[in-house]
Amino acid sequence: MICTAEPGMLIALRRIWKICFGDSDTYLEYLFNRLIRPENLLAHIDRRGRPDAMLCMQKATLEIPGNASAKQPERLHLPCSYIYGVATLPEHRGRGISSALLQTALQRQEQEGAAASVLVPSSPKLAEFYAKRGYENFFFCNMSTVSDTSLEAAPYNPYTCELFPANLVPLARLRQEYFGDSRALLTWSDEFMACIDGECLLSSGETLRFRLKKQDSEAEQEGYVVCYRQGSRFLIKEYAGPDGIALNSVLTALHKRFKAEEYLLYLRADKTSNLAEQSWNIKPFGMLHWFGKPADMPSEGPLPYLAHALD
Repeated sequence: MICTAEPGMLIALRRIWKICFGDSDTYLEYLFNRLIRPENLLAHIDRRGRPDAMLCMQKATLEIPGNASAKQPERLHLPCSYIYGVATLPEHRGRGISSALLQTALQRQEQEGAAASVLVPSSPKLAEFYAKRGYENFFFCNMSTVSDTSLEAAPYNPYTCELFPANLVPLARLRQEYFGDSRALLTWSDEFMACIDGECLLSSGETLRFRLKKQDSEAEQEGYVVCYRQGSRFLIKEYAGPDGIALNSVLTALHKRFKAEEYLLYLRADKTSNLAEQSWNIKPFGMLHWFGKPADMPSEGPLPYLAHALD
């Protein structure tokens, strides 16, 4: 049986998450207190009346630029639903439970008026699983790796970079400035973005605003970067700023701050750093299942962009 979770199930569902994903008790305490709500969680109940699988949902908005020459000149703000935390206890796998949970979630999302369902598969095998159930590769990113040796041997850079601790909600204007021209942009509620700030801190990372200034110029550029620590490396899960040598200046400033061995960059597909081991490594990142696809989707401009998924 599949049902919307009840508060009394949360302890069992936290146990499923921990067994399947291996996250710490500290992280689970934060996630279930700050983000996950029973009404946005589906549970599969076994014959003994106990949860053995789960699926989480989070509302979001898909923004699509208007096209003055098409039928839709105004920017679209389409309601959508993000699926994450799909987990089945190991001893109950292979019985189609995840497929049943997904089908129930899709029916619910469509009934509630969502235009699309979004998710981020954690492996190629899962991407194949979701593709068979109506999802398509839709969001892309340039995944680049920059080593500490590359940063320490970087040539002279005419930019200087200052870093300042920040929170994501007040940075919404900059996010629109740098990503609003994407063919599609997934945006989140303030509550979700505040939760991402906290998740970042739990990883010993930071959300940082930066200010760039070029030598012999009074002009300044600003942006921000979201950094997660993962062992001896840092994941740059969102970079909102100019690319090229300006990005290299930001990376150098981050390296002075964090002293990591490696930096994995999740960049928009049209951004790159020449310090990366492979400057262009564009990969599918997120998948989408349409319930009501707009008639005039943009065919030009930067590829659809998604960040801050709980992947």
